[in-house]
Amino acid sequence: MAQAYFSLVTNTGKIKLAQSAAGGDPVVITHFAIGDGNGAETNPTAASTALVREVWRTAVESVVTDPDNPSAILVTAIIPTNAGGWWMREFGIFDQAGSMIAVAKPVSQYKPTALEGQLEDIRYEFQIIIGENANVTLLVDPSIVFATRAWVETRKVPMSQLTRLPWLPVASMTLSSAPGNPLLGDTYVVPSNATGIWAANVGKLAEWTGSGWNYISPPDGHGIGLPDGRIFVRIAGVYTSLAATQSEVNSGQVNNRFVTPETLAKERPSYMSARSGSQSIPADVWTTLSSYSAAPTNFRGASTFSGGVLTIGAGDEGLWIVTLSAAELGLGTFGQATRITLNNLPLCSDGGQTNNDLSYGRSASSAVVPLVVGDVVRFQLIQTTGSPRTFDEYTLSAARLGAA
Repeated sequence: MAQAYFSLVTNTGKIKLAQSAAGGDPVVITHFAIGDGNGAETNPTAASTALVREVWRTAVESVVTDPDNPSAILVTAIIPTNAGGWWMREFGIFDQAGSMIAVAKPVSQYKPTALEGQLEDIRYEFQIIIGENANVTLLVDPSIVFATRAWVETRKVPMSQLTRLPWLPVASMTLSSAPGNPLLGDTYVVPSNATGIWAANVGKLAEWTGSGWNYISPPDGHGIGLPDGRIFVRIAGVYTSLAATQSEVNSGQVNNRFVTPETLAKERPSYMSARSGSQSIPADVWTTLSSYSAAPTNFRGASTFSGGVLTIGAGDEGLWIVTLSAAELGLGTFGQATRITLNNLPLCSDGGQTNNDLSYGRSASSAVVPLVVGDVVRFQLIQTTGSPRTFDEYTLSAARLGAA
């Protein structure tokens, strides 16, 4: 019984292949053509020199020796999605000179266009028996060449492999639901509040493949970058910013972050220092020193120094050193003392001392103390002469040393 569907080498093709096998020029395959048979089934023969009615032509994708039959070649061609709107009832293989080397009768089939529902390219492969000695080659037009499926499959890089690279750009790590119109390759970190189709993939990377979402759980140590320039590294299953927070900078305890100019600027020292002009101190009463010349002040945060009271504001928390010293002439056997309080509780004090002739007395108090937002520090003086006395020499200061 004769075959209903077949391919054969034309007489022209046989002559050229025989000449090539005898040492002549190689047969250079260039094109593949489709015909519709002029609306009817065809019955091509070796005498055919053209298709009954050609409707479409393209460059051949590849010509290779059949690995299972050295006397045959495999010719492949791709019909792209946007080609179609006609019936496929005959195929032809053409050489560089335009001669039809082989012809085929396929199963009659309509080729729809993309608008008609054809969503993928079609790849055809033909086996042509040519003999063992013929030299058949392929001439490729580089402007229209297609990549074979095998070539693409061996070269595509899956997202799972990309997660082994240092950084992967992502569009967002806070978007809670899948976007409506993602671009091919768009990648997101699925957040903890994910909804819809993302809800079951919290913490994973979601990549749009063009037809659906591909999810992967990246390893710890994997890095991602956001469009605004922020970068994160996965630590213990969670993407964590590499930029240290202000509290982390202040604590000085984290060793896997970098410091931004903003946080570094906020780490500059805070200080204040004041030397009094003159203040009357009542006898036997701890008095806050509120009279002083303009105090050199440089707070990095929201701290204030007013009326002899230092109040720690946001951005100035940390380890501080506070000092108060006072001196006075002519105290005799009477004394004076200094004290610093924290939130109205004594922090440090000094009862003072006098020189040998009792003409001069002095005292100094200092402490290194961790201060937090809202803490209030007061610098106080007391004297025991029995009546108010004006003191002209005292200095109070405070400076932030760094993180607590």
